[in-house]
Amino acid sequence: METESSGEPAVTIEMSETDTESFEDLGPRVALANGGVTQAEVTTIPSIEEVPEGTLVNPTHDPPAVNISNASLTVPASSGVVRRSIDSEFRPSETTIAAAEMVHQMVSTGKEKAKTWVKAYANLDNLRPHFDVEPRTVVNRLIQSFVPITDLSSPEKVPTELYGPLVTSLTLVAVLQMNMKTSNTSLEEATLIETALTTCFGYWAFLSGVIIGLSYLCSTYINKIQACSIAGYGMVSHVVVSFLAEFFQYDRTPFFMFWFTICGASSARMATTMKPTLLQGHERSLTQIKYNRDGDLLFSTSKDKSVSVWFIDNGERLGTYEGHQGSVWGVDPNWETTHLVTGGADFTVRIWDIETGKNLTTIDDKNGGLTTSAKSVKFSYCGNLIVFPSGAEMRQTPALNVFDIRQPATQGPVKRQEVPKSDYQDSVPVKTLWGYNDETIISGNDNGNLYIWDARGLQLLHKDTTSHDKIINDMQLSKDKTMLITASKDKSAKLFDSTDLNNLKVYKSQVPVNSAMISPRANHVVIGGGQDAKDVTTTDARDGKFEARFFHLLMEQEFGSIKGHFGPINTLAFHPDGKSYCSGAEDGYIRVHKFDRDYLAYNDDVF
Repeated sequence: METESSGEPAVTIEMSETDTESFEDLGPRVALANGGVTQAEVTTIPSIEEVPEGTLVNPTHDPPAVNISNASLTVPASSGVVRRSIDSEFRPSETTIAAAEMVHQMVSTGKEKAKTWVKAYANLDNLRPHFDVEPRTVVNRLIQSFVPITDLSSPEKVPTELYGPLVTSLTLVAVLQMNMKTSNTSLEEATLIETALTTCFGYWAFLSGVIIGLSYLCSTYINKIQACSIAGYGMVSHVVVSFLAEFFQYDRTPFFMFWFTICGASSARMATTMKPTLLQGHERSLTQIKYNRDGDLLFSTSKDKSVSVWFIDNGERLGTYEGHQGSVWGVDPNWETTHLVTGGADFTVRIWDIETGKNLTTIDDKNGGLTTSAKSVKFSYCGNLIVFPSGAEMRQTPALNVFDIRQPATQGPVKRQEVPKSDYQDSVPVKTLWGYNDETIISGNDNGNLYIWDARGLQLLHKDTTSHDKIINDMQLSKDKTMLITASKDKSAKLFDSTDLNNLKVYKSQVPVNSAMISPRANHVVIGGGQDAKDVTTTDARDGKFEARFFHLLMEQEFGSIKGHFGPINTLAFHPDGKSYCSGAEDGYIRVHKFDRDYLAYNDDVF
């Protein structure tokens, strides 16, 4: 609605309904110009109801009357009414709006996560596997919890069930409540139960937390369920001691005697279960580890120029072989554990006396004509020949080289086969192995191609150019040398017939596979790897997939994994008896994993 004034043009200010509702509260915020009234003189604006429709109060004497309709506000131009932006006065700042939105989003996200957790814990099916256990198994674990493990060569499997620990905690609650009653504790019945429940379950939670902390400090992977299970079974001795203490209320000496003996045995059992075997002697990442034939020695190489030998039973490092001037890529002892061959990035291949550590022979540019690095070295079954590939550094032609260690290195290789990059899909051999009965040589290239060569003349017999499409990081043979497993950067490990490279099985991973091996006693395959080393520092260990993964050899299904490393696994090696294995990783550690009794007693139903 418009307000008319004689002889004066009208100015129309468009307003929304929201502005109409709030305009009456502006009061002194309305400034008047050209009307002779200052802001200090304007105290209040009459409400809409007090102003007759179609009137305007003289601004020189009284505050202006405003006629507001749902559509427009009309005032004379001479009155000089200037309407300040209501939005600028009352609209919150962008910072306030952003903060409010952030708080709202955080609250909403928290609610959703809380609902998810409640649903997860409310679903009994999630807890069912942890309580699905045979009573006989629970009884055996309760009895065994008093006996420390003495046979460390085959430690017992860490339990993952909660039925036994829960029964133990409830029993301890009953025993504690009985002790409080017989000791004339002046508490109400309800208070006794609450005190016993809080004490026992609180102690269980505290002990579980201590175990989780110790496992972290010891670089041992034990999840929360396993920690609760270990702590729960460890409380069995507390139940016995607390019960026996009931009969020695006036003499605490037997109580402490039982406490230190029985609880000490249980604690020792937990300690031996958690104790990891770590071999720490390298300053940089591991490149290869290798057992000798007897399985009592372990040889390791790394990028720190050193070659180490370990006594595997107690993890003692017996010594190092010094001589390489760069990263050492490969190592292999002969059948009789008298000689050791290593290949490095310093363009040398060295033969060592294992017992004395003496460098017997060095193959380099002056002795043997080696002018490139050797990323893989391997003794033949007879122990007289070694094979290694030479790369394409310094514009050299890649080749396969076979040396006889009984001859001086100056005589050069006894066999040599050049493999120009142009003839082999622009690739270079990086891994080599002796095939079945030393009759063939198997090579793997940096583009994923595999080749089998006749060992006598190095003629090409078979090849596979389709199975892998990225570099071959590792190749290992089965115990009888009839099967070959390869590990590739294309996130897969594959099983081949070692005689004709027929692809038999595929084991897939989510990250590049750096090493793979076949168990000598079970139909199992173990692969290890992880994301690229350059991304390790920016990714959580759980996202890096730094665990060794177990697959069934025939079914190609993953059935387990072992964690512990804080970087990609670079190399794996099974003990000759198959009862343990070692892993070397980018973190510079070698971890010795001994299989538990349940794994060793497992019979594969497939055969």
